[in-house]
Amino acid sequence: MSSGNEIVEMDDVTRKQEQVATVASSPASPQTVGPAKADTPDQVPVGRRLAGILCAVALACAIAWGLHVRAANEAAVATRLKTPPFCQSM
Repeated sequence: MSSGNEIVEMDDVTRKQEQVATVASSPASPQTVGPAKADTPDQVPVGRRLAGILCAVALACAIAWGLHVRAANEAAVATRLKTPPFCQSM
């Protein structure tokens, strides 16, 4: 009779493990699933888009100004090197 109890208990354990496996693999309930957040152009706030555009414009201006200053400095150095040393004023 003890062998009969062991078989029944093993069947119970096997069924419980199968139930746990099916519960774990089942999709999540609707309450636990959060809303999907997609940043589509319609959902992005205007302020964030405007801030991004302003930063891009400021960066482009800074790059252009840096290139201008560098070109001006190089031109000034080039004109100083072209004049002979004895013609330079002290």
